Amino acid sequence: MEIKTFNYLPDDAKNIRQAVFVDEQGFIEEFDDKDKDSLHIVLYENGEPAAACRVLFDDSKQCYMIGRVAVLKEYRKNHLGSLLLDTAEEYIRTKGGKLCAVSAQCRAEAFYSKSGYKAEGDMYYEEYCPHIFMKKIL
Repeated sequence: MEIKTFNYLPDDAKNIRQAVFVDEQGFIEEFDDKDKDSLHIVLYENGEPAAACRVLFDDSKQCYMIGRVAVLKEYRKNHLGSLLLDTAEEYIRTKGGKLCAVSAQCRAEAFYSKSGYKAEGDMYYEEYCPHIFMKKIL
C-alpha cells in the first residue's frame, strides 16, 4: 500500500473518479473548479491506483471538506475508504483543522457514521442522488 498526495488533480485520481462516479454511478458534473484548490489523495495497491479523494477548506462552511471519496470496484471491502478518511483527517489536523465534513451519498451514511461522522440537517440532492451533510470533530 502506498499513499500519495498531490496539489493538482492527477490522472490517477481523475481516472478513479471517472470510473466510479461517471461510468458506474452516472454523475455528469463530476469535475469542478474545486479540484484546482484541493489536496488530492491517491491510494495505490501493488503499484496500481485503487482509491482517491480530495480535501479543501470551504469558506462558507468554515471547515475542511473531504470529498469525491472513490474506491474502484475491485478494491472495495478492503477498508481503503476508511484509510482515505484517516489520511485526509490527518492532513486536516496538520493544517490546524478541528472540524471536517462530507457531503455523503445517503447510501454511504453508515460508512461515514462508523468513522465518527454525524448527520446534520435534511437530505438534499446533488444531481439526481440523495445526500446528507455530515460533520466530525477531530
